[in-house]
Amino acid sequence: MALPYENYVPANYKGVTRAAFVAKVRNVASRLGIAPEWLMVVMYKESRLEPWAKNPKSTASGLIQWLESTAQKQHGVTTAQIRAMDGLKQMDLVYDYYKPYKAKLKSLTDTYLAVHYPKGMAKDSTYVLYRSGSDAYSANRALDKNNDGAVTVSDVAQWLGNQEYDVTLPVEQDQTTLDYGSTILAVLAFTLLGVAAYYAFDGKWGQMWGYVKLRTKKLAFWK
Repeated sequence: MALPYENYVPANYKGVTRAAFVAKVRNVASRLGIAPEWLMVVMYKESRLEPWAKNPKSTASGLIQWLESTAQKQHGVTTAQIRAMDGLKQMDLVYDYYKPYKAKLKSLTDTYLAVHYPKGMAKDSTYVLYRSGSDAYSANRALDKNNDGAVTVSDVAQWLGNQEYDVTLPVEQDQTTLDYGSTILAVLAFTLLGVAAYYAFDGKWGQMWGYVKLRTKKLAFWK
């Protein structure tokens, strides 16, 4: 099944095909333990999935609109260098960016907030990000879906279309359970191997003992 906004991915940018980019998105999402749909929505909202994208009013650049300070501090590169990268290389940076937040990525909204406003992750739907009168609110006025003068987590979820793309992820098994199960299997395998070895040895021993008794009888007869 195609991912949302897949048709917005450049057909071929710097030698990277659309199919290769989408495959990379799926790979990164799998490593993060999240739905690839979430990454696609976030990148579409941030950059229209254009690796070269730059906000004309700030240094924000690339697929998830890295700021200059973030790019240098977290990745050791400049935003100009990020814009010069192809989509696959930027996706490696996307993984590096999200990795510290991996345990908190429970929904599309959280995945977006990790980029846009990390402090809002895992907060109640009424949590306020920006209020009217601030520069941040003015810059993100479009997120205020109910026009009440405040941008909340709920507003962000609506803006993202959270209900449409919030897919159910596989439940992760507890590692203790996995280790216990592996131990049981190992013990069972060892036991079966021991039983098989016992019967194999016992059969050969029986044959050997029969041969010894036969030879003994013959020696007794000739004697």
